Order: sequence, then C-alpha cells, then structure tokens
Amino acid sequence: MSSRKTRIAFANQKGGPGKSTFSLQTTFFACEKGVPTLVVDFDAQGNSSTRLAKDQSMDGYLNIIDLFQEELPNKPILQTGCGAYLIPSRPNDPEAHDLEAIPKEAIVYPTLHIEEIMERVGAKLAIFDCPPSLGRKLYAALTASTHVVCPVEVAGFAVDGIRGLVGSFMQVQEHLNPELEIVGFVINKYNGRVKEHQQSLKEIQSQIGNMVFKNKIGMRTALDSANKHGVPVWRVKSSTGRTTAKEFEAVLSEIFRKCKVRA
Repeated sequence: MSSRKTRIAFANQKGGPGKSTFSLQTTFFACEKGVPTLVVDFDAQGNSSTRLAKDQSMDGYLNIIDLFQEELPNKPILQTGCGAYLIPSRPNDPEAHDLEAIPKEAIVYPTLHIEEIMERVGAKLAIFDCPPSLGRKLYAALTASTHVVCPVEVAGFAVDGIRGLVGSFMQVQEHLNPELEIVGFVINKYNGRVKEHQQSLKEIQSQIGNMVFKNKIGMRTALDSANKHGVPVWRVKSSTGRTTAKEFEAVLSEIFRKCKVRA
C-alpha cells in the first residue's frame, strides 16, 4: 500500500452532478471532525474557491496555476475560515483555462507539489474539485489522488456514460497512477417519487451495483442555500436542511470509511 496521505478527487466528465457540492460539504465535514484538510480547486470556474475563501483575497497566495510549474513558487498558502487550507482557482481566470495546453510532462507536477504542501500545513486529507472535462487538469488531479468519487445524477444519465467514466479512470490507473482507487458513484439529486429516477437507479445498480454508494442525496432546496452561502448543509435551519444533513452525514461517513479517513 502507498504511504501517501488520503487524497480524494470528486470527478465526472460533465458539469452539474455535484462535484463542487461534495468537495465543499466534505471539507466542512472533515474540518468539524478535526481532520486537517487541504482543498485544491482544479476547476477553472472556481466555485469551491469562492465559497471557501468568501471575502478573503486570493492574491499573493499559491494557486492552481502555480502547481503546474516545475518549481513551486515561494508563496503563502491560504487558510480559510472553516480551517481548511486552499489552493484556489480564481474564477474564470484565462490562465487557468490555458493550462489545458501545457506539455504532458507537467501533469505530474501537482502530485509532487501537493505532497510538499500537505507536509507544510500538516494536512492529513486533500480534496480535489475537478473540472467537467477530460483534459490536462483532470488527468493531473487523478494522478495526484489516492481515491476518486464520482457524483452522478440518475436523470438522463445512461449506464453507458458511467461505463465511459470507469474506462477513463482505468486509463489513469494503467498509465499514470496505478494506486488510484475507484471508490464508486454517489447518486445525487435523487427523487424516489419519480418513476424515471427509480428505473435509472435500478438499471445502474443492475450493471455496476458494487460501485454504487449505499446512501444517496435527494433534491433539496437547503443544499442550494448551503452552496450559495458556502456553509455546511447541517447549518441550514429548515426541515429540508435537517433531512439533507442526515443524508450527507450518511454519504460522507460512507466516503470516509471507504477511503479510510481518520482524524
């Protein structure tokens, strides 16, 4: 087994299934459990960065562009209000988009730098919010990861799409990171009263049941509010907030157990 500290990538090759949501809520969950955490935002949209940093300036701190340099610049590391350290992506930064054109050999630089950064800040866990397309940044995130968790929506999501994702992850295992563990697929925005959701879930479970998380997340307005304000969903004071909090606690506990995350 690798001696590397746990690094969880939340990845999917399409936008909208909840990668940033899971990155944020996992970060809050880890911090409240006393797990020293580093968040790396590989997504140029910077949603996790803005929600975690809030009013803090990102200027002058290490950012995602720095990770793709051969030599890591001598800059401080941003610590956010929840206690987690953050390597941010400035929202819609053209330089972050340009990273997709970097030489292939630069894909491994973030792996080396993240290891150094985790040692500097004493982090036991790293969380990677990944971009919604298979390119240099997603490959770099998966190369640096010990585990990958894939949030999916059952609405309009074919089993063939999931097989394609597994194929992409296996390519990374074969060519870049043989120690990458595909933890599984978390069902997000599920409505058990919708027949199409029920049918899609049964189809997914029949094909790759061993890779589908036991617990799932429903469609709740409380989650939208939590994401908007950058707070744990269990801090949202509403009936849907309490329900969603229970769902997330179950899913995140399952993630921590499968990834062997301990305080």
